[in-house]
Amino acid sequence: MLEGRVCRLRPLRREDVGVLSKIMNDIEVKETLRNVLPVGESSLESMIESIYKCPYPTNIVFGIEHDGRLVGVVSLDNINWVSRNAYLSIGIYDKSVWGRGIGKEATKLILKYAFEYLNIHKVNLEVYEYNERAIRLYESLGFVQEGRLRKNNYRHGSYHDVIIMGMLDREYFELSKNW
Repeated sequence: MLEGRVCRLRPLRREDVGVLSKIMNDIEVKETLRNVLPVGESSLESMIESIYKCPYPTNIVFGIEHDGRLVGVVSLDNINWVSRNAYLSIGIYDKSVWGRGIGKEATKLILKYAFEYLNIHKVNLEVYEYNERAIRLYESLGFVQEGRLRKNNYRHGSYHDVIIMGMLDREYFELSKNW
């Protein structure tokens, strides 16, 4: 487990399925996520089981807890162990805790895990251009905008750009001194 002041990261458990199913299917929450389709309990159970079966995982997923309750998920996805890079994904699915710094702290904790424990060289992420709050958060932590997938995301009758951001290990070690 990775402990912070306002949240902790812990492995997902089978008993998390009911909570995740409820909070992950909120339409307002889905606005910032890649997966816009409803998520059923059986697919969540399969996902959690598959995470722990692979001895050399390409995805590492943590539940985000705040005040003892599961409020979201953060992960390192598509890990390339040779090139030492990964994609960061985060979702604070419980809207009642938005704006409390949980996303920022969970991102710091997963970056610490990636760079200090897994020896990852680079962490990438994708964020929708209309998710200005997330973009400000990532930039405040030191992520750099590296590219843009033009009109790559369809929402509400129009296409939106996806911004690609990244952080190198040397940038993390320099910037995290001031966190």
